[in-house]
Amino acid sequence: FERLQPRDIVVKSRVPDKKPDIKAVVTFILDSSGSTMRYVEAFKRFVYDMESVVRANYKGFDFRYIVFDTKAHVLKSKKDFFRSQLGGGTNYSVGLKKAKELFQEQYPRSKWDRYTFILGDMEDFSPEEAMADIRALLEESEFFGGIAGLNGNGDWAGLHGPLFGLSEQSEAVGYTVISPDGSYTIDNIKEILKNPTE
Repeated sequence: FERLQPRDIVVKSRVPDKKPDIKAVVTFILDSSGSTMRYVEAFKRFVYDMESVVRANYKGFDFRYIVFDTKAHVLKSKKDFFRSQLGGGTNYSVGLKKAKELFQEQYPRSKWDRYTFILGDMEDFSPEEAMADIRALLEESEFFGGIAGLNGNGDWAGLHGPLFGLSEQSEAVGYTVISPDGSYTIDNIKEILKNPTE
């Protein structure tokens, strides 16, 4: 399949000129409930491509991996991240709160640019709480992105509409939806970073 190359995407709008001592931390938050498993391969490719973009734009970086169902867990490796299948209920807020906790405890804003990407089917029964957590995380971040694999027509995806709406209002928020067949293309990462497709 097609792999992202550094020349494929320009990230000037997301990554301004950096001081030499500024590094980037990117936290990926994965909904590990059973309903998202059909999209895992697409999510893997997205994470690989996003890490390539960060490596091309920062000399120092760290990648963190959080999975959640009704509880959130910080995992040590990308391999563990994608092997995890928790299968319980779904509470996006616990994953978002864990990301904010990581930023506050380990990545001071003076030394780190902070990026967060949440991957899942956006099915959450308390979208108001999750959106409040997203806005709180945005206050401590350079950018927040959502990559959605919707089941059916997305009627159950309580976060889909609000997060898409926020991405339309804020340059610091991106959003993309994977094709219903589970396929992912480079256009998804261009969309989430708000880079027009040529």
